[in-house]
Amino acid sequence: MMAFFAALNAMCDRMLPAFTVALGLPPDYFAPYFANEAHANLRFLHYPPRGTVDDNSFGQAPHTDNSFMTARARTEVPGLAVRLPSGEWFAPPIIPGTFLINLGNIMRRFSNDRFLSTPHGVINESGTDRYSIAYFYSPDPDAVIECVPTCTGVDNPPRYPPAIYRDLVLEFYRANFFTKRVTAPTLQRASRGRWRSP
Repeated sequence: MMAFFAALNAMCDRMLPAFTVALGLPPDYFAPYFANEAHANLRFLHYPPRGTVDDNSFGQAPHTDNSFMTARARTEVPGLAVRLPSGEWFAPPIIPGTFLINLGNIMRRFSNDRFLSTPHGVINESGTDRYSIAYFYSPDPDAVIECVPTCTGVDNPPRYPPAIYRDLVLEFYRANFFTKRVTAPTLQRASRGRWRSP
């Protein structure tokens, strides 16, 4: 499992220069943001078959990821759809031997909305179980996320204030997963660079 995790991380590391060059930055611009203890998560997802599907049925409701990018490994069972800028929902084709890459909210902040996070959701209407693997690739928790210099100017001010990535993660989880009766834990750095609740 660790080898698979490391391979996914290396793949995402190799993709960083393509994004920086597309933004008119030096190829290694984003590397320091992922150099120490990048915030990476691997999730194994299971969507059981649905009996009846109505307009309010979701295996995973529409959302964006709070990552820099998310790499998805998928099986042949359909269900994933992404929302295009037009508002239309599109089922990306499954290409054997490839990963689907979704951009997340952190890339949106870095690029001042030049690159948008990808709204997506899942409805499993296949009649069989659906599985996928999602690898969420994000910067170090202590990294300051702010608009890159090539994406702002006199006529295009930054749309987001600078923020520490750890704070953005907590804000995202409080807004999307915790109820008013549950407070998100405060994260502190423990020994050996890991995160823990106080």
